[in-house]
Amino acid sequence: MANKDGVKYTLILGQKEVIDGTIIVREMEGGAQEIVDFNKTVQEMRKKIILQ
Repeated sequence: MANKDGVKYTLILGQKEVIDGTIIVREMEGGAQEIVDFNKTVQEMRKKIILQ
């Protein structure tokens, strides 16, 4: 659904991520993803959006 809507990034939060205090940031076009500290999510997304 995210690809159909043209979303650039998705944030994935599952049970493992909640336990680890992380979140997965997936770049939808290429499929690359990275694990980010949950408390730094907004900061990391700002960097990604500004660098576009």
